[in-house]
Amino acid sequence: MDNKKILWKIFGILKYPFTAALLYLVFSHIDFATVTAIIKTLDTKMVAILILISLVKIVLQYNNWRLYLKLFPGIDVSHGQSLLAFLAGTTFKLITPGGVGVYGRMLMLNMRKRDSFLAISYEKIVQSWGMLFWGVIAAAITFSNVNVILRLIVPAVFLTLPLLLFVIPRPSKFIPDTRIPALPPFILQAFIYILTIFQYYLFIKSFTDFSLLKAFGSVPLVQLANTIPITVSGLGLREHFAILVYPPIGVSKELAISCSLFVFMISNVAPAILGVILMLLKPTNKTK
Repeated sequence: MDNKKILWKIFGILKYPFTAALLYLVFSHIDFATVTAIIKTLDTKMVAILILISLVKIVLQYNNWRLYLKLFPGIDVSHGQSLLAFLAGTTFKLITPGGVGVYGRMLMLNMRKRDSFLAISYEKIVQSWGMLFWGVIAAAITFSNVNVILRLIVPAVFLTLPLLLFVIPRPSKFIPDTRIPALPPFILQAFIYILTIFQYYLFIKSFTDFSLLKAFGSVPLVQLANTIPITVSGLGLREHFAILVYPPIGVSKELAISCSLFVFMISNVAPAILGVILMLLKPTNKTK
């Protein structure tokens, strides 16, 4: 076996104990009883609203997934098959380092593996762009001591990156022409992240004074942990970012952690569990 592959596998395995160690480090610096108490005392109506927002996010993300599949002319994947692949990928992504398990969707699709690989890769590119775009917006809001011109230029550059699809030629005939159908997923992905920001805002606002501007200046910085593939599903790292970002703006560590964990559970863990159930109920997929 190639040495690089061996090192990559070792690195992947080490992410599990690293995730556990980082979570232990985070929780050793907070009062975990307070975290659970905050979640338990969250108003029932607010819980329902937050879950509803997560459902909207999941539906929109699924709609984006369908758009990625439609990048390939002649490919007609049924809603049942694409939904199973979508939820299964969410499950695989949740339990694998760096979210590489999302490529397990290829096992659920009756289409060429090359095409499904490209569709999944394109999805990851768009999602990464969304996190980075809102991340630089948050940095521009938070770091007000930075030159105002720089704070305007960097977000503008990220905003125009999708437009490069119209000027960059196709690198290969095997790559679909994404110039026209690519923009809707970018726009939709940006809106999905706004919903996540709004979830954090509503949760924290339920317990302390918290403005929407503070939410836009902090939530994307915490979510940037998802782009760093050194833990499983960003666990530990995202919570570590939360206790760094929120106390300086008047939000306690415990409130920040409880918000991060709750949104993660209803937006990521819940659909992953549904994915497991659907895979177990689908006999043809047990062998795969």
